[in-house]
Amino acid sequence: MDWKEIVAAVMTSITVVFVLITSFFLVRSVMSTQSDHVLEEKRWKALKGIGQHAEADILMLARPDNWLVVWRNGSPNMAAAELRVRFCDDAGTMHETILKTFIDQELLANFTTGKKLPILYSDGNPPLVAIDRERTQVSFVQNT
Repeated sequence: MDWKEIVAAVMTSITVVFVLITSFFLVRSVMSTQSDHVLEEKRWKALKGIGQHAEADILMLARPDNWLVVWRNGSPNMAAAELRVRFCDDAGTMHETILKTFIDQELLANFTTGKKLPILYSDGNPPLVAIDRERTQVSFVQNT
């Protein structure tokens, strides 16, 4: 084995290790973001029969660093989004929270700063909050 073959073998090994480590962190980031954003829809399902209705003001729409777009609920364009919202509960107390959810890319313009967002919230302290999917369209496929 001459020195060129040794250098090629070392460079190949380094490249393979780099690709494996990068892939691991990319998959971990995507899975973490996806699980965080799925929780909001689960909260809505739990609150839709018992939660209080309110209108929240959207203070900010943000996308996670990885700009995750997944196939979810029959829609291929569900974008991970984070909405900072402010709402007033029945007692008159103002609350501010961040809703991490999936919104169809074609509908993101409906969730811009200053717009109203129908929500459901719990009586807990702090309240659990979810987008009211019966009054707000977040995808082109119906949620049940």
